[in-house]
Amino acid sequence: MNVNLFGCAFIYKGRIGLSYSASGIDFEAENGFEAVLTSDKCGELGDAEIHYPRYALFCDGEQVKDLCLTTEQEMLVREDKGKHSYRLLKLSESADSTMFVEFATIGGKKVSVEYEWWPEKDSISNKNDEAHNDDDMLSGNKPEKIAARYVKYKRKPGRRLIEYIGDSITCGYGVEGKLSLEDHYTTATENCSKAYAWLSAGL
Repeated sequence: MNVNLFGCAFIYKGRIGLSYSASGIDFEAENGFEAVLTSDKCGELGDAEIHYPRYALFCDGEQVKDLCLTTEQEMLVREDKGKHSYRLLKLSESADSTMFVEFATIGGKKVSVEYEWWPEKDSISNKNDEAHNDDDMLSGNKPEKIAARYVKYKRKPGRRLIEYIGDSITCGYGVEGKLSLEDHYTTATENCSKAYAWLSAGL
C-alpha cells in the first residue's frame, strides 16, 4: 500500500503532518483503516478558545466526513468492505494548529509506515525497519509495511503553473460563517475547498 502526500504535507518523527490548508494524503485501503489524528497546541489563541484543525475525508471521491477535532487526539475509523480510495484533506489554515496522521491498522492488520522521497520504483525499501514488541514478533503478527511518499509532479508541455501567495482569505477564512458581528472566526467556518485558489486549480 502506498500513501501519497500532496500540497504541503510533510513527515515529522514518523508521522504525516498536515499544516497548511489543502495539504493532505491519498491512499487505497481494503476493508477499512484506523488512524490516530493528533493536533498540536498552536490553535490555543488569546481568546482562550482552542481552534482545532478541520478536515475532510473522501471515499471513492465522495465526501464522507467534515469535522473539527475536538480533543488533542482522536481515532479515525472506517470499516468499509472491499477496496476503496481515500483522501484526507486539511480544510483549515496552519495558523490554527497542525494535524498529524499516524496509521494504526489497514484492513484490521497492524502497519508500520516507511517514508520514501521521490521513489523511482514502487518497491518498498527496508531502510526504516523499526523494532516491534516481542509479542508481535513471537506471534508472527509483525506489522505490514506501507510506503508514504511525495509524488513527483510532472509538468505537461504547454501547461502553465500559478502559485498563490495570500492570507487567511486565500485559505477560506470565514467562508461558511454568517454576516454578523456576533459570529467570530473559528476553524469550523473555514473551508479551503470553497476558496478561490482551490476552485481555480480545479482540484
